[in-house]
Amino acid sequence: YDIYNDGWNSIDARYNFFNTLDPVLLEERIYDVNDEAAKGLVNISNYTVTGIYPMDNLQMHGSIKYGNTQQSPIANLDLYRLDYTNQIVETISSTAAGNYSFNTIHNGYHKFDGSNADFGGVNSTDALLIMQHFTNLNPLNGLNLDAADVNASNTVNSTDALFAMKRFANLIDTFPAGSWCFLSDSIQNIRFYHDSINTNLTTLCYGDVNASFNPSPAAKGLNEHNIQLHLNTELWCEKGMELEIPISIQNHTELAAVSLAFDINCRNIEIVNIQSVLGENAPLVWNVSNDQLFISWFKLEEVKVTPGDALFKLQVRVTSELDNQQMNWIELNPARCELTGLAALPIANIKLEVPHLQQQLGGFYLGQNMPNPFKEYSTINYYIPEAGQTMLSICDLFGKKVMQLQNIYQESGNYSFTIKANDLPAGVYIYKLLFEGETMNLLDAKRMTIQK
Repeated sequence: YDIYNDGWNSIDARYNFFNTLDPVLLEERIYDVNDEAAKGLVNISNYTVTGIYPMDNLQMHGSIKYGNTQQSPIANLDLYRLDYTNQIVETISSTAAGNYSFNTIHNGYHKFDGSNADFGGVNSTDALLIMQHFTNLNPLNGLNLDAADVNASNTVNSTDALFAMKRFANLIDTFPAGSWCFLSDSIQNIRFYHDSINTNLTTLCYGDVNASFNPSPAAKGLNEHNIQLHLNTELWCEKGMELEIPISIQNHTELAAVSLAFDINCRNIEIVNIQSVLGENAPLVWNVSNDQLFISWFKLEEVKVTPGDALFKLQVRVTSELDNQQMNWIELNPARCELTGLAALPIANIKLEVPHLQQQLGGFYLGQNMPNPFKEYSTINYYIPEAGQTMLSICDLFGKKVMQLQNIYQESGNYSFTIKANDLPAGVYIYKLLFEGETMNLLDAKRMTIQK
């Protein structure tokens, strides 16, 4: 038996010993094998004589469940028994049903830890909750508070929120605190005294403050909140062009945290930058990794959005010509996505839109308005091959002009115009684009329907 003091100050220790002639008990000693000169002293006092306890092969067993509402069992979690120097002395794995059992424990105090099971659940909503705790808007407690301290600083603040956003965006693959968080009193300094212990453990992934992760194999890849992505409007492009591509929403809602994950199917497109359209002074983290795009954003106040509003704008560069298989250039990974309000509750049935890319080979293009029919807003996309005057107007079915949308000079490139349904009565209309360029004059028209 050793007395171990790894602090800077001297302490008093009660020592239960087996031999009354043990000289160690009668003098002041330094017990730090690494740096005796720098550490504190251990003053031995109040020592007694006890019997020698047998080294029983005791057990600690029970179940391990995730701290979510489903109390999901955790399979294949590696559990460690540690000695007083935090060295691993025994390793086991939880079963498929989330059960575990240590079988060679002797009398005394023991510590435990775990790792290596599937990790998940960390996103912008957790960063929002961390900052709500830091600003005292919504204080955390218990295991959720422990899980928020991802940088192991013993305090929860904006650094932890940034770590959570970076972990979601795949900019980091681990936290300083590790991966799995247990309530400290459930795994630290558990005393064994002749009897085995049956205890059920609850854990969270570090950073998963709202316990949104479900480690059940049946839950993997599920689109639990029915988030959808549609490629509706058309955006024309050609090699060397730089485009601004909006990610728009088709819902009335209020947002405080957005976590989006996409699979990029086209390596001919380079994402140069991403800007938030959800207001200023709100953190935004994004990353492209292994043909995947991650966007993480939150704000400590809700932002109202309406159908057709852009959430983010992607600045992209077309590095080479596209083929037909690359037109559907982006797909949503809905299992990784979550949009919430200030209450940090997921919003279901979100519909997102991005443009469908078309190869532009120097022609003139007027796209179909999207959505069509529409009740509130619709967007018209068009492409002009050279600089010139563009005149966009709306006519009735007899060709009579009922509204002039724009009459402006524009350089060559992609453009869009948003129509408001409340500007016109319900009905069927024709919209026309007249282009007068430096070397050509062009006209195209399409039909649209307004519903009330």
